[in-house]
Amino acid sequence: AKPVPAFNADRALLVVDTQINFGPRVPNSPGHDEQVEWLHAALSECTQNVQRQTFTHAGYDQGQMLNLTNIIASFNPEATWRILIVTHFDSRPYADEDPRDSLRHQAVPAANDGGSGTAVMLELARAMKDNPPPIGVDLLFDDGEDYGRYDVDQLERYFLGVKNFVQSKPANYNPRYAILL
Repeated sequence: AKPVPAFNADRALLVVDTQINFGPRVPNSPGHDEQVEWLHAALSECTQNVQRQTFTHAGYDQGQMLNLTNIIASFNPEATWRILIVTHFDSRPYADEDPRDSLRHQAVPAANDGGSGTAVMLELARAMKDNPPPIGVDLLFDDGEDYGRYDVDQLERYFLGVKNFVQSKPANYNPRYAILL
């Protein structure tokens, strides 16, 4: 039997630190752009099957368009038996749950929500590079997950990346399981 690949928790924590150092990863921000470039490059070191899925969505402000990018890394792309693992990497533009009124209109750093799932999935990608899975595995890093506001009914502003992925996926793409981190 093959040994179980190790998960490098220290390296995953460094991934969280890297993301925090980009600043908030709110769509259309410099931190967001740095995150997309860095994540694409990091995944490209693990598999040659990395694609960007770019799309736009109307933002809050009059006339503002959000420039969004899902990143999809695939392992064993020939396999028909597939699983999908999903996380998001963007930051909430508003800390509307913060108990301090003065911080509620600031973007959150997203160390846990956005940062930790990305760190876990990138570490999985590194493990699969050295230990190719016998089944197909797709890692979806979705964007625009957290753009809505809690204080108003704006559900259409959440889950933007997943909605785009589902609408634009090939008709024959049907993973057996999906795991959301």
